[in-house]
Amino acid sequence: MADIEQVVTKYRELRDKKKELKEGHVKELRPFNDALEKMEAWLGGELLKQKAESVRTKHGTVYKTITTAVKVVDREAVLAYLNESGDNLSSLDLRINTTAAEDHLQENQAPIPGTEVTRRVNIRIKK
Repeated sequence: MADIEQVVTKYRELRDKKKELKEGHVKELRPFNDALEKMEAWLGGELLKQKAESVRTKHGTVYKTITTAVKVVDREAVLAYLNESGDNLSSLDLRINTTAAEDHLQENQAPIPGTEVTRRVNIRIKK
């Protein structure tokens, strides 16, 4: 039967080997990831030129998605806004609901006070 020393020793060996392999994979994958990123940028430009949300080809469909993130940059301003607007503060988490932030931005052409909204266009290929 193994003792704690042996198990801890083996555990550390495996953990270190896993870390080493992971770092190696990151380095090996870098040229592939760089090439894919360049292709995504080019495809995004093509979608923009064509004013298209997606383009279907016989090899797959290129499409874009938009990811939105809302960050609280001024907590007191957010709390003041929520108090003034009558939102239920008991349901307040440590972040702003993205859908509510998007709705506010569309209606008011400005983010919720104390927040910062960022969007990222992602180019994807299905098949």
